[in-house]
Amino acid sequence: KEPLTECLSHDALARPEKPSAGLEEPHPSLWRKKSLAELESWYHGGQGSVIEAEVKSLDWLNFVVRKLWPHVDKTLKSVIETEVEPALKAALPYSGACFTKYDLGKSVPVLGPVHVYEKTRQAHAGLQLDVGLNWTCDADIELYLMPGISLGIKSLTIAGELSLILRPLMDTLPIVGGMQISMISLPSIQWDFVGVANVVDLPGIQGAVRNVVMQLICDQLVLPNRKFIHWVQGREAEIDITSMQFPRPEAILRLCVCEARGLDAKDFNFFSKASSDPYVVVNVGARSHRTPTLKATLAPNWGDHGWADFFVFNPRQLVKLEVFDADFMPKCDDSIGTLEVMIGELVQGNKWHPIHARAKEGEAKGRRSGEVLLVAEVLELDASRECLLRPPAARGAAATARAFLSVQIWFLRGLTKGTATDAVMKVSVGKKDQQSNGVDKSPKAVAQVFETKPSVFEEVAQDINDAKMQAIDPSAQRMAEFMAHKSGMSIEQISEISGLDEYSLTKVLREHPSFFTRWHQGFNILLEEFQDTVVDMELLIAGCAKSLPAPPKLAQLFKVASLLEAKEKPASGSDLTWEGQLTLQHQAKELPRDVPAGPFDVYVKFGLLGLR
Repeated sequence: KEPLTECLSHDALARPEKPSAGLEEPHPSLWRKKSLAELESWYHGGQGSVIEAEVKSLDWLNFVVRKLWPHVDKTLKSVIETEVEPALKAALPYSGACFTKYDLGKSVPVLGPVHVYEKTRQAHAGLQLDVGLNWTCDADIELYLMPGISLGIKSLTIAGELSLILRPLMDTLPIVGGMQISMISLPSIQWDFVGVANVVDLPGIQGAVRNVVMQLICDQLVLPNRKFIHWVQGREAEIDITSMQFPRPEAILRLCVCEARGLDAKDFNFFSKASSDPYVVVNVGARSHRTPTLKATLAPNWGDHGWADFFVFNPRQLVKLEVFDADFMPKCDDSIGTLEVMIGELVQGNKWHPIHARAKEGEAKGRRSGEVLLVAEVLELDASRECLLRPPAARGAAATARAFLSVQIWFLRGLTKGTATDAVMKVSVGKKDQQSNGVDKSPKAVAQVFETKPSVFEEVAQDINDAKMQAIDPSAQRMAEFMAHKSGMSIEQISEISGLDEYSLTKVLREHPSFFTRWHQGFNILLEEFQDTVVDMELLIAGCAKSLPAPPKLAQLFKVASLLEAKEKPASGSDLTWEGQLTLQHQAKELPRDVPAGPFDVYVKFGLLGLR
């Protein structure tokens, strides 16, 4: 298995015709040219060639899809009703907006081609299937905006690539523990709007509908987001469902949109030559970067402002780029051109890439509307001391990552059953303020803030596939955990007192039954430095925000540098991790009666990695 920096890159290609500010070739010793197939082999553990199946050989799979489609269709209609419609109401200036008709037609998605890999680079081995998806839908959807005005969608085309990973692979039944479902990149969505009184031309309507749909897909399925479905209840701790749902990236893509040339002119006036005010939006997975707007130019040079860092989860991920002309009206910027390119192809060398205007009806591809110069570097994640203490140099104002931190929020103890649902954990990562012992809010060290999704109340399920497992009531599980952790009793002592067998007790305690407020959520965080970085947490209890002057916080800040101190000489490639309980306490001395008194124990996992 070769290091990533040995697999990704280019030999010295021709430099751009016009030098760019802040543009340098990546160090040649870190790069050599590799094909996409060789890159995929590295990414999936170097386990031989990739197996590819074309659409023609997948008739059986598409037959299955056709038979399942009536059930999928009902699910999609439910999603439109419960998620898309509320999001549209919030995004549109029409409070009464709602769907009056949503018929997705009888067309069924076509799947293929399929690329199959053995996946071995992360903690749990698995099999990965990347499946092409094309769906031309004869939809009949109508969105009511206000009396006499509606917006309709008569045709819808979605093209993308699904990634299905069967993992973990187990040595006991059911062999495969679950399946991760995600989209490698944002799908391409084309639709035809129809409306009354040219409503489709109203400023912001089409853009708002498009943005809402794309954001919902992005938040749910586009890497790093994914769905993990498992069927091994009672073994959640064993398979680490948090890492399954929120895996860490394989590498960091450091990308620069350096400059553009030959752009279309979108602004016309009587006193000067037609021009544009261009800026670029780059999307890689769920992360995006926007360059500054440059005024009145068809050959913009963003230089250092074009750099940004992105997570790489798959070499087949697409870098999606769109050049816009800024307008004085909000949300009315004109698209100049778009570009899509695979990461595995992009890192082969610096080059000019053509961009194309959005295709018109009946066109397979829009006309050429300019070129952009892209430069890419790839940084591998590594736990060696050398990588952490000698990080790569920053590039520009946005590509400043020098370390990587993963934060996983598993579950919490201390809330009542009535307050265990819809609680949110707020995580702040920033430099320590020596005076206030909090997170420094100065412009040079603004904290990164993340929030979990609302929690669920979930009592531990027992392993139904284990014939030796004794059924234990949830209250007895929590009592056993109290005896083990608060009273310090051994498994043998608890078994003797309770009458429960030691084997069942051992498996139950591994699942932390008293931690029934559950999130299983992770965050991937890029750090400019880690030595003075701390993590703070706040518990936002549903229904208690107004009655509490301040939410419960960590009794002691977590120092990121302590992860390195725990292992002074970690082996290259190993994880610097810490897993355990942190305590949160109320800051107020007197609490309302309906607020749980605490303290609260949250089970977390931290991991620190350097970049090279």
